[in-house]
Amino acid sequence: MRSRTERRWLERAAQGIALVCIALLAVGERAAAPRSVRGDAWSDALGAATRLPLPALDVTVDAIPGPVERAWLVALRGAGTAVRWHAPTVLSPFAMTLDPLGTPGGGLTWRALAPRGAAVRDTAGELWKASEGGPVEATVVSGAGLALETAHGTARPPGVESPLIARRVRVVGRAGWEARFVAEALRTAGWTVESDFMVTMTPAPVGVRSASARTALDTATHAAVVLVGRDAVAPPRLGEFLRAGGGVILLGDAARHPAAAAWTPATVVGASPPLPGALASSSPRRAFMGWRLRPGDDAVVIERREADALVVARREGLGRAMVVGYEDTWRWQLEGPEGSSARYSAWWTALVASVSRAGVTSPAPAGDPVPLAAWFAALGGPEAVRATEALARPADPWLLGGALLSLVVAWLSRRLRGLP
Repeated sequence: MRSRTERRWLERAAQGIALVCIALLAVGERAAAPRSVRGDAWSDALGAATRLPLPALDVTVDAIPGPVERAWLVALRGAGTAVRWHAPTVLSPFAMTLDPLGTPGGGLTWRALAPRGAAVRDTAGELWKASEGGPVEATVVSGAGLALETAHGTARPPGVESPLIARRVRVVGRAGWEARFVAEALRTAGWTVESDFMVTMTPAPVGVRSASARTALDTATHAAVVLVGRDAVAPPRLGEFLRAGGGVILLGDAARHPAAAAWTPATVVGASPPLPGALASSSPRRAFMGWRLRPGDDAVVIERREADALVVARREGLGRAMVVGYEDTWRWQLEGPEGSSARYSAWWTALVASVSRAGVTSPAPAGDPVPLAAWFAALGGPEAVRATEALARPADPWLLGGALLSLVVAWLSRRLRGLP
C-alpha cells in the first residue's frame, strides 16, 4: 500500500498534468509545429487550415496539384500561415499549349513538353503516349478535354476557338509554272485564290487577272499576298496592307523587288545549289535551287540549308513578311514521288497561315498549361521540415480527456486518504 507521502506526490503530479492540459486548451492553437498534408487529402486539410488558422503548414507533394489547391495555399500564406513544401521524388517539368492553325480548314495545334510515359488525351481517349521525354507537336480538330497526363501531375491548356480568317490569297507574278502551281496548291488547301499573272513584262504589261484581283487589298478580306519573283508587278499599296496586318510572302528572288525594299526581312547574297535526287528523300526542298539570304537585324530564320538561311520572316507593323528563297518549287508537285502533291499543298498553306492574321479569338477558358512552373512561381522552391517542428500539440479531445482523468486520479487518491 502506498504511503501518504507517495500519495501526495501522485496527487500533485495529476493536478499538474491537469493544469498543463487546461493551459494548452486555453491557448487555442498549435504552439509548435504545423499540420502536414499530403497530396491525397487536399480538401480536408486545407479546409481545416482555413477554419483554424495555423502558424505553419507542411505540404508533401507526389504530384503537382491543380490551380484551385495552388491558389488556396497562396491565400493561406497571405493570411499569415507559413506554407512550406517538399517532394519525396524529383518532379519532372511538363507543359502543354493549344493554338489555332489559322487555315481555311480550321483545326488546332497542340504542343507538349512531356517526360517519358506521359500521355495526351481528349474526351474521346488517348491521342499520344511518350516513349521518350521531350517536345512533341500534332494537330487536332477540337481541343475538347485535351490534357497532358504525367506521373507528376496534369497540364490542361486554356481553351481556344478556331477564329474566322480571311481566306483570300493573291498570287502575283509572271505567268508560268511557278505562279500557277503555287496558286493551285493554295486553292486545293481551301484558300480562295486571286491570280494576277503577267504574260509580258513590258512597260504596258499584258496579263491574266481574275476578276476579284482587281479589288484593293484589305486585311478584312485578304489573308496574304504571294509575290513570285522580282519581275512581278506588285499590287498598289502593298506596304500599307502589310503594316495594317496583312501577310506578304516574297518567293524566289522577290526579296530584290523594289516595292519590298523598305520592309523585306532579308537580302539576297548569292545562290545555293540544289541537290540532285533529293525530291525522293526526306528533305525534298533540297532539290530546289535556292537563294542565300542575309537576315535583317530583327528578322527570324525559319529554315536553313546547312549554314545558309533560305526562309526568313519578320514583323512589319501589325503584319508579317517572309522571304522564301526557293526557285521552281513546282517541281515538288510535278516530279516528286507519290504523295508529293499533298505535301506541297500542305507546305504552302502552312507558309501562308504563318504570315496571315488569324483574327480575334474569344476569351479562352482558364487552364493549367505549366503546372510545375506555376507551382514554383506561387510557392517558391521546396523546403525541408526541421525535426524540431515535427512534434505537434495534441488535439483538443485528447487534452480534455487528459485533464479530466488527472483530476479524477487526484480526487480518488485524496478520498482513499480520507480527505475531501
